[in-house]
Amino acid sequence: DNINDWIIEGNYQGTMNLRIPLADLIIWLEVPPYKALYRVIYRSIRNRFLHDRVGVPANFKEKFDKEWFDFLLFVWKSQQKNRERFPKIIDKYQKTDKLVILRNKKDKKKLLGIFKKNTK
Repeated sequence: DNINDWIIEGNYQGTMNLRIPLADLIIWLEVPPYKALYRVIYRSIRNRFLHDRVGVPANFKEKFDKEWFDFLLFVWKSQQKNRERFPKIIDKYQKTDKLVILRNKKDKKKLLGIFKKNTK
């Protein structure tokens, strides 16, 4: 194993200028805003009533308060902003040829199939 191999998850804007130029592959999970919202709401309801989320203290209780609604708005706006901002960042560092955009399960399965084939 090469100790120079690494994977970064997330869209930490503050360090993209350091990470993107070094990237051999950039995978963008382009989730539609409505689906991102659905997942947050589903997860919140599930956590509120089933308390089965790994890493969350047993006494934590999900609140559907102003802060939660503000978070939903943040999720919605972030998805919109990333769709506009991310391609520009990739272009800036001339990494378009290293970008794979996954929009659905079919795209994900296809990419995983390529990885499996290349590791044999």
